[in-house]
Amino acid sequence: MPDLHVSFGMPFHEVSGLFVHQSEATQKALENLWFLMGQTVVVRVDGPAGPTLVSYRQTLPDDIKPILTLDASARVRATYDLWEKHRGDLVRLPSATKNYSNLTINVWDQGGGKSAYRTEGDRIIQGVLKAIDTKPDEEWLVIHHKFKPTLKLDLRTKITERLPQGHKVSFLNWGSHDGTNEYKDVSNVILAGTLFLPLPHREGLTRLASGHPPSKGIIRDDQVKATESGEHSHMILQALCRSSVRQHQNGECPPVNAYLIASTYSGIKELLPEIFPGAQIVPWTPIPRELRGKVADAIGFVRCWFRDNPDGALPFKDLKKAVGVKDASNFRNTIRQHNDFVAALEEMSLEEWGPGTYRTHLRRRPIAFGVAA
Repeated sequence: MPDLHVSFGMPFHEVSGLFVHQSEATQKALENLWFLMGQTVVVRVDGPAGPTLVSYRQTLPDDIKPILTLDASARVRATYDLWEKHRGDLVRLPSATKNYSNLTINVWDQGGGKSAYRTEGDRIIQGVLKAIDTKPDEEWLVIHHKFKPTLKLDLRTKITERLPQGHKVSFLNWGSHDGTNEYKDVSNVILAGTLFLPLPHREGLTRLASGHPPSKGIIRDDQVKATESGEHSHMILQALCRSSVRQHQNGECPPVNAYLIASTYSGIKELLPEIFPGAQIVPWTPIPRELRGKVADAIGFVRCWFRDNPDGALPFKDLKKAVGVKDASNFRNTIRQHNDFVAALEEMSLEEWGPGTYRTHLRRRPIAFGVAA
């Protein structure tokens, strides 16, 4: 990155003065760009978000040590492992053990990210309401994505509209899921989707934890993947521990029923035994998906193709041929843009992609690396 202060003698306070009437987001972007000037950075491309500059700041000063940190998520977050291995100044203390055999986690193989909120909001709402209806007189906690106009789905409002007067359902959005004990006695909790950190965020966090700035070069794919899994585990642990899962009775949590919306392809279900040792993990299908016609044929072909070619890119022309649709416009309108097809791609962690200007293939969402410069 060029350094404007060195090249043109422009200090930050002079440049920032030109932006005092701009939005807070613009001013923050300026501050971040200024911090990066004169440094080596990495450019990552993360789907629709486009190119993003990646680096990190040293968030803890050296003179803060020694310090004792108590973190319930330390055993599941890979950032601590990276810190211990690469920075070398972290010493782990023995962890308390807890048995979660009284916890039952019902897992719905359904996309629960923000894109699923946009495309399958009604389906998610129906599933949440079906769970609540199994115990309508008991207390419930629903953790959900915070509403923004771009999200299209205001889950809290939509569900509340369909609940009877005097209901006992509380809501908490992601972002506020780790800072309250208000619901510590609630034994029914629904994670109506989970957060997925953007690729640049995951890489930046991995670099920060391991002390590996962009000037040291590319970071390993498996390290970024471990960070992603660790952050999923951290958020799910903290979210479920807003409920009575957090309580401790003779080394065990009390009886709790949890409901989790996450597609198989997210890998979240496989993390649960490590997050909650001893928990009962069972399938939950409140709203069966009924697929018909060429959309069903297309989804079936895509599933089989990526089962055999997990790291490949499926050309649209091959998919068109497989389902018997010749016209590109018809294929786009009746298959690619069909809600069920879009939802299936979300569940399989697939995205539309193209090596050039146009999107011409399907591929797995990149776990670690986009375009580097």
